[in-house]
Amino acid sequence: MKNLLSCISALLTILLSSVSINAKKEDFFLDAKSHLVGIATAGDWVQGDLYEKFVITEMDGDINVARWSNHSVFPSDSEMLSYLNGLNAGRLVIDRLLGFDGISLDDSELRKRALLNANRRDKERASKHVIDATTLLQDDLDPILMHNYLFVRIPQQNLITNKEGKSGYLTIYNDYLYKVVMTPELIEKIYDCWEKPSEYKKIRIPLKQIPTPEQKKYEDLSTLTEALEKTDSDFMLYGQLLSRSTIDLPASLGVKNGDNVTIYRQEIDRNGKPYSKRIARGKVSGFDDGGRKTHFFRVAGNAGSRKNGDVATTSHSKNISFAVMGEYAKHNWGVNIKGDHSFGFRKSGLYSHLLFNLGVALTENPGEKFSYMNQDFDSPIFLNIGLGWGIGKTFVGLFDLMPYFMAQYDAAMMSNSDNDAEPKDITGNFVRIPVGLRFNINLVYPVRLSIEAGYAFRLRVGDREKAQFTTDACDIMGVKRDGIFLGAGLYF
Repeated sequence: MKNLLSCISALLTILLSSVSINAKKEDFFLDAKSHLVGIATAGDWVQGDLYEKFVITEMDGDINVARWSNHSVFPSDSEMLSYLNGLNAGRLVIDRLLGFDGISLDDSELRKRALLNANRRDKERASKHVIDATTLLQDDLDPILMHNYLFVRIPQQNLITNKEGKSGYLTIYNDYLYKVVMTPELIEKIYDCWEKPSEYKKIRIPLKQIPTPEQKKYEDLSTLTEALEKTDSDFMLYGQLLSRSTIDLPASLGVKNGDNVTIYRQEIDRNGKPYSKRIARGKVSGFDDGGRKTHFFRVAGNAGSRKNGDVATTSHSKNISFAVMGEYAKHNWGVNIKGDHSFGFRKSGLYSHLLFNLGVALTENPGEKFSYMNQDFDSPIFLNIGLGWGIGKTFVGLFDLMPYFMAQYDAAMMSNSDNDAEPKDITGNFVRIPVGLRFNINLVYPVRLSIEAGYAFRLRVGDREKAQFTTDACDIMGVKRDGIFLGAGLYF
């Protein structure tokens, strides 16, 4: 038991070091008024299976990417940003949105997007048919101007020669991603110049470069925007919280069962700047109202509130976690590496687990010797590997319970004390079937303290004589690999 406590202490030390890693401050703001994002593109982009929240505008006629195609190297980030700001490309993006033809401004495209956005955001007004292109408010128009991006893709033809001496051209690309830096002051200035096109032409709207996620190349806009979900709040899939377990987010946007859910509450910092504070996490567990609403259950944090205007985001998840756990049975202790793949999420909060275990265990007297065929052997070392299944239930966003069972191959290995003698070692082979109950409590999510207890059944397989010898050695020491066991550790 002392050994088990030592393992737990070591694991808690790991937890303390992980707190600083996981306690990341949320420094972004989720604009609950905006559900549409404008993406202007220049270059050879393929849209792919884009979510309906993105509106694409091609700008190859305004931004000449071909000028870079014959260069031996791609332009640097600073060169490209300088070139685009020299073109006033930020305002060119807004020109398309405002229908500017060099003579006058037209807000029909702006109102079209704002109407789509308002119908998504304000279901109450939409249900009463009081929203149309003429009844849009300033609050409906401004978010459309605030959330726009420019993605530039530069192609280059590289001459390559294969091993057979045959030559050909390979097209490679470099991507440059920018956000149009729009402020309330700039929006006001645009409206002031609505009837003064000469003054509007003087407005400069800068671009701000955003990093390409993971520095990878993406085949199309769909895979790129999915990657940007992790770093930019505009690309996250999010909606208003309708209840403690329902989000105003349709499945058609790409939400999948088992996706992660994060609930944010709007706060104001000391400088009066709004930001979004994370208050809870959950898992998508189905859809309501014909797929128009996302259902979830909470796995960590406080319950969200519709009255507070909380916003919930979703992100795709592999639903795989790992644990390091100590295990104690009678007169033997071990360390296990455990894997857990969650699936089959239900609205009730129940979900299934596919379990994996790889472990090693020692007796409390590892130096004890045993005689077999006139040779001395060390006390057994136990190695096991197995698969299992469990079903879990989450309660109040704090802890979950999971009954489970596993089928393990359990080897009892005893080494010959004389390295030159034969046989060098004896291995007893067994099938071990633990049946247990695991209790997980959130510490710093996703880090959880896991405690389990159960009963293990053990059956001999293979060479019965060797298996019996290892069993006799265990009986002499009082070691039990079957029967009651206890475990504790950390899940990540």
